[in-house]
This record gives sequence, structure tokens and C-alpha cells, in this order.
Amino acid sequence: MNLPDYISPADVVKRLAEKGIKVSERELRRRAREIGAYRQIGKAMFFLPEDLERIMEPPTPKPSLRGGSKRGDVSTETALQEARRKLGMK
Repeated sequence: MNLPDYISPADVVKRLAEKGIKVSERELRRRAREIGAYRQIGKAMFFLPEDLERIMEPPTPKPSLRGGSKRGDVSTETALQEARRKLGMK
């Protein structure tokens, strides 16, 4: 592996800015940590090309806690009543 394959967060931000894409180094580091797409030695963070590809992918949607359940549209009250029934509570 060649040393030029590695790139620092500051260099990534600089290269993106040259292409008209404004992102802060702080946000880049946050996203990298969130998805585990980075390398680190001591306190130094850096990226390989495959890390940057993962960072640039759109985030996967997180499951919503609101709305219906997997069993269909069941109200909170109905679900609570069913849970109480299963636990032998009234």
C-alpha cells in the first residue's frame, strides 16, 4: 500500500471545497466515527479510499419509533391493553 493512498480529514475538506462542496472537518469526522469509516493511530485520524466511499454514501434511514407497528396500525392504547392481557393484568 502506498502512503499517498492515505488522506487526512483536513485534506478531504480542502479537496471537497475545491469542487464547491462545503463541509466542515468536524462534520466529516463525526460522520466517519458514526459509521466506523476511518483509521486511527494515536489521536491521528485518516482515511483510505474505501473509507471515503462509505462516508459519501447516503445514510440509511433509521427505523421510526412513531407510526404503526410491524403488526399493522395498532394504537398505543390497543397495544397496552394487549400487553396487560398477556401479563394477566386488567
